[in-house]
Amino acid sequence: MVLRENISIFAPALRRLKRGAWPMLVALAIAEVVAGVVLAPLGAAAVNWLIRRSGCYAIANDDLVAFALSPLGITTFLVVATVGLTVTGLGRAAALLALEVSDTGQRVSGVIGFTRALACLPKIVELAARQTCLLALIGAPFLAVLGLIAWLTLKGVDMYWVVTVRPTRFWVAVAFALPPLLCGGWLVGRQALRWSIALPLCVLCGRSARAALSESAALLHGRLQWVAGVRLTWLALTTAVGVGSITLVQAAAVRILQRDLGGLAITAAAAGVVLLAYAGVGFVISLIALLGDVTAVHAAWMTFSPRGREARGAVEFSQSARNSTLARLTLLVVLGVGSVGAALAAVRLLESVHIPVAIEVTAHRGAAREAPENTLAAIDAAIALGVDRVEFDVMQTADGALVLFHDTDLRRIVGDPRRIANMTLDELRDIDVGSWFGTGFAGERIPTLDEAIERAHGRVRINAELKAIGDDEELARRVAAVFETHGSLESEGAIITSLSTRTLAAIRRKAPGARIGLIVTVSMGNLRKLDVDLLVVESGIATDRFIQLARRAGLPVQVWGVTNLDQFVRLTLQGVEGVISSDPGALLARREELMKLTEAERLLLVFRMRVLGQ
Repeated sequence: MVLRENISIFAPALRRLKRGAWPMLVALAIAEVVAGVVLAPLGAAAVNWLIRRSGCYAIANDDLVAFALSPLGITTFLVVATVGLTVTGLGRAAALLALEVSDTGQRVSGVIGFTRALACLPKIVELAARQTCLLALIGAPFLAVLGLIAWLTLKGVDMYWVVTVRPTRFWVAVAFALPPLLCGGWLVGRQALRWSIALPLCVLCGRSARAALSESAALLHGRLQWVAGVRLTWLALTTAVGVGSITLVQAAAVRILQRDLGGLAITAAAAGVVLLAYAGVGFVISLIALLGDVTAVHAAWMTFSPRGREARGAVEFSQSARNSTLARLTLLVVLGVGSVGAALAAVRLLESVHIPVAIEVTAHRGAAREAPENTLAAIDAAIALGVDRVEFDVMQTADGALVLFHDTDLRRIVGDPRRIANMTLDELRDIDVGSWFGTGFAGERIPTLDEAIERAHGRVRINAELKAIGDDEELARRVAAVFETHGSLESEGAIITSLSTRTLAAIRRKAPGARIGLIVTVSMGNLRKLDVDLLVVESGIATDRFIQLARRAGLPVQVWGVTNLDQFVRLTLQGVEGVISSDPGALLARREELMKLTEAERLLLVFRMRVLGQ
């Protein structure tokens, strides 16, 4: 019975979608351009303003949790979520209105739909803000419970050990976290479904945002099964078709790329058509999924809203000349903006071709795939590979010695719960940190910073990441003193990096000539305010936009966590200073290939990167 009712309601909607698909696509495309050119930058500016109010400009691990729990951090989250919902809402509203206008037979109905949606933007913003705040209130208690569970089960242990080894306490935390996570997700999802027709009530019936939310919840009371069934069924169908289509394209790409095509340049050219097909299939499927969902929402509004059943509600779509003139003007403006954007993109595309291949390859924790991490053996292995720089972690022991080690305790490496900061150097010297990696490294010990510098001196440059646990000033003083015994930080060409801005400020005071870099996991605010010489960022946030912002701020970028060769190519062609990888050998080989390409061949690669969005 329910299935028959779903089909009886949705079948006419699909017929309307067939008739109004083109206007809806036009409206969505225009909304995407406007959102990308205007709304997203305005939202980013608002977030940056909030961050500047806090005095923070880049948020690393040690500051992130404190910021997220602060009133300003919560406000920032709400602003980001509101902007995201506004951008989505504008596109959906434009599609809904275009579908309505298409019934009147007007030309350029997609453009008219967008102009009507733009006029409703204040309501869309208010609707997004109300939804964000109400959903946050529903989810907040569950987030608090999850935080409490994490604190009770994981406190006092190294988090890197927890996420890599996944010991029993990790699974205990997951088991306790699952019920509140599922319950909170169900309540948030249920409430979001209750608001399914709030947007059409706003833009098609002229309701206020507050009234639309209340009316939508009331009208869909007892009908959520239908709404969820139709929307989730459509999502499942389009996902299945999309996955199947993309799988076929990927299979074709694999057949092409597995052949011996004579190197990187020919591979890039041969794969071009397949890559375009891959991007096109994904784009089309995503549009079909969105159009179908908008149509389902429109069908729900038509079926359950009295205004919808009466026809068009409070919105009139006359055949006036004013509508056509405004639509044509809007289309010209959007085409102009799009043309300028395309021209700028083309210029940037050509500029990237001329960027020299001078990217620096750094071995992460030494050559950690070839030898135990943060050991002299790992440094030797990195040097043997021919890397430009070796990175290792430095922390202080209980008696003030500086040793190479990553985790705060010994659990992950040797199963010992003792913390490095509570042990003396003599105690650490008794520990074998090589046998876990392989029998050939049995007896390998934790080296001191002095030993590591001596091993690297004259053979490879250093990137020393300082793990600040305790007194930042004392750690900075000892690090500067050790480097001074081997020359100086400046003469050694070393980089000192850290997640802690306090530690870097202390290094700046103790060794003014040192080149220091902030390790950033989340970047916000004005980068020009940072008193550092470079940024070391996680690969996920090393977007083209971020790299451009950092370059304007005069901050070179090094990217860590890079093992994918396509990602390495993109970063090279974007002109980043260096990458930090656990697989430096493969990156060095790819760099050699890149250096041999002609400019035409590099242009093909740049185009490939843009198509794939890598």
